[in-house]
Amino acid sequence: MAALLAMAIAQDAPGAAPGQETPTSIARLLAGRKAFAALPVKGKVKRDIKMDDQTYPMADGPSRVVLLKLPDYQEPYALTIKSYQYKHAFSVKYGIFVPTTVVLDGDFAVTRTVPEAQLRWKSASMMKGARLEARLSFAESQKEERFVLLYTRGRFVGRPTRMADIINVPPNVFIAETTADGNIEAEMGPITNK
Repeated sequence: MAALLAMAIAQDAPGAAPGQETPTSIARLLAGRKAFAALPVKGKVKRDIKMDDQTYPMADGPSRVVLLKLPDYQEPYALTIKSYQYKHAFSVKYGIFVPTTVVLDGDFAVTRTVPEAQLRWKSASMMKGARLEARLSFAESQKEERFVLLYTRGRFVGRPTRMADIINVPPNVFIAETTADGNIEAEMGPITNK
């Protein structure tokens, strides 16, 4: 069984080094364990990525992950992924989990990727903290997409993010660092012109 799994991993990731996982192999493994958050047609799901969560060896360094299961397609919708900036108790530094977002179909083939460079910073408000956001639209042509995997590039953990935000501090003045843990929110809803 282990040999078959290793062969499947090697076949779906020609560039992966031995012992490294791919978005496909991780999503397949987690879905088989039913270790995912099922997204409602409308609403949100929150997940904490904790330091004691399982780490997966990947090409860009080890990462903890979150797997989201998309609802069956009924009509066009949007998924907004939010990763919140935070500060651990007694720490002077802010941190944020900077996700790479990978969308997969029902056979776990990667259909599209949203790299971290396409994430947008959103300022803190009275109701929500500063965060990185990615918005994905799903139309008829994406109806076969079933899962969304979020991971961070482990080799960048501990480094400053490209931009951070905190109330009343100009952008690029306050530095947050990329972390291996964090707070993720996934919100489903209709496609709007935000």
